[in-house]
Amino acid sequence: MKEIDLAYMAGILDGEGCIGIHRSGMKPNGNPRYFLRVSIGICNEYIPNLFKFHFGGRIDFYQPLKENWHPQWRWTVTCNKAAQCLNVLLPYLKLKEKEAMLGIQYQSEKKNHSGSQKGLNGGGVPETNEELALIESQRILMHNLKDKTEVINGQM
Repeated sequence: MKEIDLAYMAGILDGEGCIGIHRSGMKPNGNPRYFLRVSIGICNEYIPNLFKFHFGGRIDFYQPLKENWHPQWRWTVTCNKAAQCLNVLLPYLKLKEKEAMLGIQYQSEKKNHSGSQKGLNGGGVPETNEELALIESQRILMHNLKDKTEVINGQM
């Protein structure tokens, strides 16, 4: 992919995208499952298709909820594919650079976990209180990074 295309896509992710560590459902061990998710919601279907072509994932269509709203297409990618997307776009991100770095770190730690198949390596379910505390702190940090850009001397 050309550098200008990567910069273009990073700009879209910076402006219209969302990077998050999400928590879902309780598992038999009583701990929630966690996963990395990157998404973009936009009124033009070309953009989500561009991201899906390059990074995989899925596209969902949403009808407008109000008469004066536009339809929306949302591209979503999770886990390893989300981390791969962030790795590729990271050099070009401005607003979401720290979120991307945290997401990549989270997914790398999850992927490299040497625990049992039921643990992080087997689907993002922490097995120990220490794992749970670490992941929950990463999720909270990710949430706190949102919309907090530093502008120094007119630069981000």
